[in-house]
Amino acid sequence: MLNSRLSSTARARSLSRRLGVLLLAAAALPGQAPVPRGIAAGSSLQRIHTDRAADGAIWVLAPGYKARFGPGGVDYIPYFGARAPRNFPVHFRLATIRRGEAALDCDLTAEPVLEGDQVTFVRGAVREVWHLRLDAVEQTFVLDDLRGEGDLVARIDVESTLAAGRDARGLRFRHPTLGEVRYGDVLAFDHAGRSARSAARFDEGSIELRVASALLSVAEPPLTVDPLVRTIAVNRGNDQVFNADIAFEPNSATWLVAYVRSFSSTDTDIISRRFDSAGNFLDEVIVATGSRESRNPSVAANGQSKQFLIAWDEDTGIADRVILGRLRIASSNSQGQTFTVLDSPGIGIDDLAPAVGGGNANDAGSQVYAVLCVTGGRNGHVLNHIAVNSIGQVTQRLTLSPSTHDVVDVRIAKARSRNAPWVCTYLRSTGGVNHVHMAEVPLNGSNFRRVAIDESGDCQLGGVAGTAPDFFAVYSKVVSTANSNVFGRAFRLNENTNSTTLRPIVDLTAVEPGGLPTRDQRSPAVSFDGVRYTVAYQEDVAIFGTHDIRAMVLSIPEMVFSDGHRLMHDLSTSDEQSVAIASTGEMGGPIARSMVVFDRDTRGDLDVDGSLFDGFSPFGGVSFVASKCGRIDVSALDEPLLGGTLRLRASPFDLQKQLFAIGLPSPPVQLCSLGCKLGVAPILALFPGVSLDIPIPRDPGLLGATIAVQNALLGGTAGCLPPSLAVEISDTMVIQVR
Repeated sequence: MLNSRLSSTARARSLSRRLGVLLLAAAALPGQAPVPRGIAAGSSLQRIHTDRAADGAIWVLAPGYKARFGPGGVDYIPYFGARAPRNFPVHFRLATIRRGEAALDCDLTAEPVLEGDQVTFVRGAVREVWHLRLDAVEQTFVLDDLRGEGDLVARIDVESTLAAGRDARGLRFRHPTLGEVRYGDVLAFDHAGRSARSAARFDEGSIELRVASALLSVAEPPLTVDPLVRTIAVNRGNDQVFNADIAFEPNSATWLVAYVRSFSSTDTDIISRRFDSAGNFLDEVIVATGSRESRNPSVAANGQSKQFLIAWDEDTGIADRVILGRLRIASSNSQGQTFTVLDSPGIGIDDLAPAVGGGNANDAGSQVYAVLCVTGGRNGHVLNHIAVNSIGQVTQRLTLSPSTHDVVDVRIAKARSRNAPWVCTYLRSTGGVNHVHMAEVPLNGSNFRRVAIDESGDCQLGGVAGTAPDFFAVYSKVVSTANSNVFGRAFRLNENTNSTTLRPIVDLTAVEPGGLPTRDQRSPAVSFDGVRYTVAYQEDVAIFGTHDIRAMVLSIPEMVFSDGHRLMHDLSTSDEQSVAIASTGEMGGPIARSMVVFDRDTRGDLDVDGSLFDGFSPFGGVSFVASKCGRIDVSALDEPLLGGTLRLRASPFDLQKQLFAIGLPSPPVQLCSLGCKLGVAPILALFPGVSLDIPIPRDPGLLGATIAVQNALLGGTAGCLPPSLAVEISDTMVIQVR
């Protein structure tokens, strides 16, 4: 937990003041959970192919991998591209599975059975099922009999020449230049929907998957243990694809990526690909094709109409470019007819580079999109706003910039708040130097405001995001010869006074954790998840002029950083540029989850790649201190995330006599000679029962706050006994907000 502006002493005081808010927030609310993430190479294949070899093994060929399933285990072979010198398989073989100290009876030499899109090993006490996806295989263990005591532990032997390790994103098996295989953490869930998460561990050539007995003691069979071996790729074929944009629609929980595919030097098409919330490919649809040049796609979602709008500019063949659009149903590959968004009259008057804003607000403009574009010719360009409804009709056109502003580029927030306007930022060129300005994009009428964000130095546009009345604009600016940094400025729209409060300009590169101000950072993009801002940008790596994509996560106005300088892709010599980002939270979906898309140039082969990114801090979470005596286990069913809900559960023995003790963590204090220890001191709150839900406020000051939790059974018979104290007590759960 990193704060660029508070001293450690002030930080401690701030956390202490807010801790009471966290403890008093106990209530029954749904929780939030992070998604697994991973990056590797993909291909232009569009379906999964299977074949059975003469030796009985099942082979799978998919866009992101090959796999072989046989009695001796599974070989997962990542697709690292045609330039890879050879294959780099990762071999997985179930070694043992046990409940407590008792090993389950498993047939470790079972033959694989292929049914539809899954391969199953029937092993007696457990079914090992591999679900086949386009860019991932999902390994699950299904148990129908949950009798026994203790944790459920599965060990999987692993063999590979790829280097094994773990980072903040989980287990990985990595080649230094080609890519990596990701092995997800554990999600266990029962028939009733109860679930628990835990980290997959790698030790001495084996992966350990553990499910705590706290879930097993209340679970309804069958129980599914569900790690994921996965990749994300948008397009990594041999064709030339670039210039991607992305949006998220909350009802279908899908991402839509739109990008350009070059057919020839004078003919480019627009392609869209849809992915589910975990980054799995769903379908590919042609948005614009023909013999003309289509370029600069922009996409946004509307949660009320459950659809996307894609807009782009296209050459008409008579020295004139126009803005076209197309609506698409979010839950399928169905799309409407192409329609004209804007065709300004006059030869040589081009309409260029649209930026589309959507939203999920239930108000008078609930089914309206905002399409911004730059219009003009030799004498300068102005900024136009075109309102488009959910059936593809243009309902309003408005010029947002004066004729004295030569508009170079424009960006718009992906979503807007209820009864609030969209907000955009644009570059104004003055004497060859670019300055950043902001403009409101009204729902209706013509009343709006314009404000200068930064008129010092030569700027390059980035983006804007937020929830009314607070927004955050990011951009890059030249700070020295051949060196730009990423800057940000927060501002508030005061609707009552029709004024704007501008906060100080911040050099984000200089203050982000791990930032490198001496490197060149450009082209930032920003999204807001309802709690934090994620800023992705390209950074010069000083190797043959190439760039990597990195990200920082922060809250404003305090400038509290959850993460900084996080690499969005495996280290390589490819050139990564043209960043776009969207988050689920800005559309009312889960917090902390974003998807970043960018161009990747590998020796002249242009691809579009993507990375799912959870924007909570890589530090913190849930850990345990040994203090248990008796039978009680405690578990957390969620990550302790700002804006989320932390659900705590304890083994149920006597609901009337059990309680949670919550306070500050301390060195365990022994309560009796039998080993019971108190790890919570002082105790700040007591809650009866075996389940406790704690909503964590969306307060950046809570980032890094630490509390301790134990569950106790008063009058238990397996812990401290009379005459000292009749009690059973769990291990101490130490929780640090991420």
